[in-house]
Amino acid sequence: MVVVGLLGLALVLIGRTTGSGWTMVIVSGLVGTLGAAALWPALTLRRVHTKLTAPRDAICGRPLDLRVEMSGPRTLVTASVAFGYRQAPAGFEPASERFCTDVPSAGDLVCTPSRRGVVDRVLVDLRCAAPLGLVWWRRQVEVALESNLDVAPSSTPSALPVVSEGEGGDRHRPTRRSGHDSVRTVRDYVPGDATRLVHWGLTARRDQLTVKELEDPEGALIAIVLDLRGDLVVAEKLASRAAGLCSAGLRSGVEVSLCTAEESGPVTGRVASPAAAGRRLARAVAGPPGVPPPSARVVRLP
Repeated sequence: MVVVGLLGLALVLIGRTTGSGWTMVIVSGLVGTLGAAALWPALTLRRVHTKLTAPRDAICGRPLDLRVEMSGPRTLVTASVAFGYRQAPAGFEPASERFCTDVPSAGDLVCTPSRRGVVDRVLVDLRCAAPLGLVWWRRQVEVALESNLDVAPSSTPSALPVVSEGEGGDRHRPTRRSGHDSVRTVRDYVPGDATRLVHWGLTARRDQLTVKELEDPEGALIAIVLDLRGDLVVAEKLASRAAGLCSAGLRSGVEVSLCTAEESGPVTGRVASPAAAGRRLARAVAGPPGVPPPSARVVRLP
């Protein structure tokens, strides 16, 4: 752009010195070209519309596919996206490398969430210099997701520790269900459910994988109490450990109750799968956690 401007200035000086009219014709063409190069990308960017579709679940530090659809006048743009978290409404976390695409277009963009939390909006950074590539314009668009993306913490592999029953009592490991427990109800299979809970007869009749929910015998319920108050780095490590403990408990065939704090207040509830635990941990914030069930054996973090 600077080189073209200097060339135009040189032609103006030549025309004034020699009195040649053809130089002014060239200068006029250059001025028109520079004007188009400066304004066209800005007008184009204003007409580019972006639609984003995110998956339901993600894990911190692991790539995910974000569906990106761009519509508008045919042009070439570069773009990148950043995630906005409900727990941090003031800023955005970079989530993708900058990519180049022809508008209109649609495709999957690989993004990597850098932190745990609930993503409810995405910032799209658009840049364009078409058609001449002389002047770059930039436009940032904040797009609200139709459904939130729950980013669970990365799971720290953990074995179930020796825990205490309620607030005190004998210390021992949670016991596995005996296999003679009474069935409370049945439901559709969720990834992470123990295979021994599959109701094979009903599965065959429904042609859909179905599992049993059992009554809770004594010793078959553990409560993981997660307190995220304090140092942020330590809190994220505790959330990762809680995810590992939930997975270990579910693999062992015991019921797991997760006690956390959310924006609405303390929450206590059972989780039926690692995915359900991840969603609860994604929404967990610093605050007094929920109260564990009286019959549960308790694991407190920290």
